[in-house]
Amino acid sequence: MLYPLSSLTAANTPQIVASTWVLLMNYGDTNDEVKKLQDFLKTQGIFPANVASTGFYGLVTAGAVLKFQLKYNLDSVANLTTWGGKHVASKTLAQLNLLTK
Repeated sequence: MLYPLSSLTAANTPQIVASTWVLLMNYGDTNDEVKKLQDFLKTQGIFPANVASTGFYGLVTAGAVLKFQLKYNLDSVANLTTWGGKHVASKTLAQLNLLTK
C-alpha cells in the first residue's frame, strides 16, 4: 500500500541530505545505510510513513524497494518481481544518486 505524501507531517518527515549511495544492500541487512534508504523512500511516498525507519531490511523495506525499482524501470518486470525488492545493487544505487543530487 502506498501512503500519500500528504500523510507526512513536519514531525515525521525525514530530512534527506544529498549524499552518494554506494553500499549494496540486501534483505536481512541492518545498518545506517538501510535506515537512510527507508527515510528517503518515505520522502518519495513509497515507504509507509507510519512505519519506523529502523535500519532493518525486512519485508516492508523489500516491498518499498520493489515499488521504487518498478517505478523507475530499473530492470524487467519479470526480474524485479522475481527478486522481490530484496537487493539494492548498481542500477538502484545509480537511480538513488540521480534523485538525491
